[in-house]
Amino acid sequence: MNKWIMDEKELKWWKMYGLLNEYYKQYGNFKIRATFKTSDGITEDPNGVNLGMWLAKQKERYNPESEHGQLLSSIGVPLGKIKVSKKRVPWEEMFKLAKKYFDEYHSKVKYSFKTNDGITYDENGLRLGEWFYRQEKKCDPDSEYGKLLSSIGAEFRSSSIADKDVEWMKMYLVAAKYYQDNGNLNISKTFKTEDGIELGKWLDNQRDYYRINRLSEEKIFLLNSIGMIWEKRKNNFAVVVMCEENNIDIVKNHDSLKNKSIIEIRVKLAYLKDRGISFIGIDGIVHEIFSMSSMNMKLKYNVSLEDLINMYNKEKSK
Repeated sequence: MNKWIMDEKELKWWKMYGLLNEYYKQYGNFKIRATFKTSDGITEDPNGVNLGMWLAKQKERYNPESEHGQLLSSIGVPLGKIKVSKKRVPWEEMFKLAKKYFDEYHSKVKYSFKTNDGITYDENGLRLGEWFYRQEKKCDPDSEYGKLLSSIGAEFRSSSIADKDVEWMKMYLVAAKYYQDNGNLNISKTFKTEDGIELGKWLDNQRDYYRINRLSEEKIFLLNSIGMIWEKRKNNFAVVVMCEENNIDIVKNHDSLKNKSIIEIRVKLAYLKDRGISFIGIDGIVHEIFSMSSMNMKLKYNVSLEDLINMYNKEKSK
């Protein structure tokens, strides 16, 4: 699953895909007129999103072999003509970049990594991480290409989109919505949404999978991008230490920093420092960016939490 860098465009795609799934479950077909608008995928709502027009565009634009195309095909959507990429880079050239990455960092390419030289991260570069992930999904391990990829750390998986990954993304979108509304994911294990979804239990399971190395790089990245707190006690201590190192009065700034992950605070500090912006006012209160959600940051500063993690998170390769 993409992003899987979960920018706003990708989030919108997944929400529409979820509505389409609901429509199919209810009606058993994809005969949706172009003017059909809905909020739940089942009933017509003039104030909802235009699901019919969205589906028509998917049929026209997506390659059945692409990630989105496979998801649509998995529920029976008949796709039309293949969308031709404006920039195609030969497989051999992409592999050379992936090998440079492996030789430099001694690990397989991170999912979020973009580059033009295989070593330096470049926001406007080729999506090498996504390319590598696609090869792991679709390449035959015993083929010539597969053996080359194995030599640089590839871990092959089924080319089909597993139902569990679709379910994971549905839960992730619930978590992302909670973060958007509340600015954090600091909830108890027993927390349920108004719809009865056991979000607290799901997040706790992700922490368990993380501890035993059963979460993929892309899923870790996605969760980090919405402020996931992996170890609550350790996180609290780390926040205190970071505040002390940067002369931040944690008591005075409790409301702005509470429930924030250490990664979120660290990348926001780095962002302000790089731009010469003081992260503490004369009153000792931290900059407003610390209490802003990813969406509000994007609207005011044209940068999201996902962007900052890409740029500054020390855990990712530069």
